Amino acid sequence: MCSILKKISLGAVLILTLSGIATAESAAGYIANIGVQSNIQGLERVKQILVAPPFLPKHEQKYSGKPRIIEMEMIIEEKEIEIEPGVFVQAMTFNGTNPGPMMVVHEGDYVELTLKIHQPIFWYTILTFTHQQVL
Repeated sequence: MCSILKKISLGAVLILTLSGIATAESAAGYIANIGVQSNIQGLERVKQILVAPPFLPKHEQKYSGKPRIIEMEMIIEEKEIEIEPGVFVQAMTFNGTNPGPMMVVHEGDYVELTLKIHQPIFWYTILTFTHQQVL
């Protein structure tokens, strides 16, 4: 399992490197730390309730200066949606919407995202986050 995560992470780091986000040295350092537990003991836990776009969840706009663990829950489901009157497509929805809800965190925060899936879907459609989606 760890080797699979390293391969996935390597691919993500290479994408970020090619887009100018990371350097080869930082990519190697990132991969070396996979599986190393973060020091999250004693951090404040905040549950963020995700809401449908274009709205934002309740959050602190000003950074407190202290890292926190932001807990979020998202239901992923494939269903038919209407993209314009009379035009329907099968789409992956996140909490019932596409695009999915906006997540708000500050630099230094940790994100604990619980994905709930109520029907079989292909995992590669979920795990293809780009750096644009993460920023």
